[in-house]
Amino acid sequence: DLLGTSLPAQSTYFLQILLVSTFIGLSTELLRVSPFAIALGRSLIGPNLTEAERQRTIFGFLRPLSDPLDFQHPEVGSNNALYFMVLFVYTAMAPLVNWFLAFCFLLMNSAYRYQFFCNYPQKPDSGGQMWISFIKIAQYSLIVAQITLFGFLALKRTAIAIPLLVPLLVINILFQWYVNQKHDQVATFLPSRESMLIDRKNNAEGPMDFSFLKDEYKQPQLKAKGEVLPENLTISREVAHGNDTYKTPPGSEADIEDLQEDEARASLLSGRADANNTK
Repeated sequence: DLLGTSLPAQSTYFLQILLVSTFIGLSTELLRVSPFAIALGRSLIGPNLTEAERQRTIFGFLRPLSDPLDFQHPEVGSNNALYFMVLFVYTAMAPLVNWFLAFCFLLMNSAYRYQFFCNYPQKPDSGGQMWISFIKIAQYSLIVAQITLFGFLALKRTAIAIPLLVPLLVINILFQWYVNQKHDQVATFLPSRESMLIDRKNNAEGPMDFSFLKDEYKQPQLKAKGEVLPENLTISREVAHGNDTYKTPPGSEADIEDLQEDEARASLLSGRADANNTK
């Protein structure tokens, strides 16, 4: 009886953990605390002469805000597995948990939707691979929840309810075994029959033309027709090497302004010197 009453009471403990995790996690996610700190370190370390260099990631982890890291699906998915586990386990023993977790899911939906639209890189979807992981997490969580419910009902000495729930557990296990037979292969790999139909459709009017791929994998410097200059080229370096054509790339306007200021300052000093010599 003590264990039977304490098990539902533990729902408040897990609920507090999930609420704190939701509010703190989403706050740091929306405020982008970690990317801002990394971008600050990137602004202090590494080459910053041109705009291209300032927007470049160095050492693999020092990233500017203009080059955000991809969304970490495994990390977020593993954290969300606890939400599903608590939801399935306590959905029958402590129904009030459902409303609080629904509120948590609503907040996460709004926050991550905003992050996907505004901050994270816009890349093609994963082809449904995350859906497979979600289904597996839901299936295992559901089985664990049902086994926990059996134990809870056994502690409550409800001999009639347990046999009536056994077919539900058997059906879930059989459904999981059925899904793991072929559905994973079909969802992960494109079947050869579908690949053959797509190839026939593409070659219906003749062999496919792959000319659009020509020179697409060349480096930009190799595709350039004219003279290629380094990105960190500045006017001072050109003058030092005797180059008076000033082929400064875009992003070095500050160097041009500095040179103009130096010339104006030198002219002013020269004028003052001439005036002093005249006196």
